[in-house]
Amino acid sequence: MHSAFRLPVSDVRRAQPASLAPELRTDAALRWLLLGQLDAIEDARADLSVEDDSERLHDLRVSLRRARTLVDASAGVFPEPVRTRFKRNLKGANELTGPVRDLDVLLAAFGRYRSRWPSEGRPYLELLRREVERERQPASRTVRAGLSSDGWRQWIGAWRTFLGSPVPRRSTLARAMQPVYEVATACIDRSLAKVTKMAQGEEVSFVANLYVATPAVLARYGIPAAGVDPSSDVVSSRSDLTGLQIFYPGDPTGGGQGSRGGNGGSASRRSW
Repeated sequence: MHSAFRLPVSDVRRAQPASLAPELRTDAALRWLLLGQLDAIEDARADLSVEDDSERLHDLRVSLRRARTLVDASAGVFPEPVRTRFKRNLKGANELTGPVRDLDVLLAAFGRYRSRWPSEGRPYLELLRREVERERQPASRTVRAGLSSDGWRQWIGAWRTFLGSPVPRRSTLARAMQPVYEVATACIDRSLAKVTKMAQGEEVSFVANLYVATPAVLARYGIPAAGVDPSSDVVSSRSDLTGLQIFYPGDPTGGGQGSRGGNGGSASRRSW
C-alpha cells in the first residue's frame, strides 16, 4: 500500500449550501450554478493579475474543478457542442494552473519534511526548497500571462454569453426540463454505485468531486445522514463524503425570472 500525501484540512474549500427548489428545471439550475463558478473564477483571476497569491490560485483551481464537475453532469441538459467546448476550455485552464499549484503544495510541505529529516541532511533539503522556489517563478509568469490572454477572455466571454442567455421555453434535450432533484439523485445513485464497486478491490484511490445525496440514497449505501430521517426527501449535503462540493450561496428561484436560473420556481425550497 502506498502512503498518500494528505493536505491540511485548511486546504479543503467547502462551498456553502445553495438553496434550490427541487422542482426547478435542470437546465436553469445548472446555468445558475455555473454562473456562480464563473464569478468565482473571474474574481480569483482579477486578484492574481495584481498579486501572485498561492491561496487565490488554489481558489481559482477549486472553482475550475467544481465547474468541470457540473459540466460533466450536464449530458442531456446542454447541447453537446457546448459541453465539448466548455470541457476543452476548463481542461486547458486546469493544465495552465496545475504546475504552479503542484509547486505550492510541495513548498508548503517543506516545514514538515524538515522536522522529520535528520539534522545532517537538512542543508540539502534547504537547497532543494530554494530550487523549487526558483522553478516556481517562471511557472507563475506563465500562469499570469495565460490568465490575461485574449484566449482566456474569449472563452470566459463565450461561457457568460451562453449561461446568461434565456432558458429555452421548450427543449428537446433528454434531461433539460426534468426537475433538478430527480437528475441529481440519479447522478448520485450512479456515482455511489460506482464507488461501492470500486471499493471491492484490494487497493482503491479516488477523489470524489461531488456527492450530494438524499438521506434515502445515503441509507441505501449504509451511509448515515446525521440527524435526518432516512425516509425524508430533503436533500442533504454530505460534506464528509467529499473534499469538493459544487454549490453557490443564494437562491436562484426568487419570484419570476431569476438572475441565475431564469425559470422562476416554487416558494418551497430545499437546502442543497
